[in-house]
Amino acid sequence: MHVAIDGIDEHHLILPNLIRTSDTITDLLQQLRQLHISHLLVNTAEMNRLARKYLGRENYFAFTTAKDQRILEQLFSPQSLRILQSQHGVILYEILYPPM
Repeated sequence: MHVAIDGIDEHHLILPNLIRTSDTITDLLQQLRQLHISHLLVNTAEMNRLARKYLGRENYFAFTTAKDQRILEQLFSPQSLRILQSQHGVILYEILYPPM
C-alpha cells in the first residue's frame, strides 16, 4: 500500500513536541515511559528531507530555546540512549530509563 504525504503538521511531530513540553531530560523520559515507548528509530536522511520539503527548514527539530536544545542533546547522549543497530543513516536506539 502506498500512502502519499501532502504535508506535515508540526503539531503531530511527537518527539519535538514532547521535548518542548518537558522542563528537563527527566521530564521527557517520564513522558516517553508513560507512553510505553522503549525504542527510537531515527532515519536522519528522511528527517532532513521532511524538514526541508514540508517544514521549510534545514533541521527537523529546529528548537529556538536553549532548554529544548539542551534536552535534545541530553536525550541523544549515551546516558539516555543506547545504539542497538546503525546502518545507512538509520539508527535504532534503546531508551535507558532511570530506575523507578
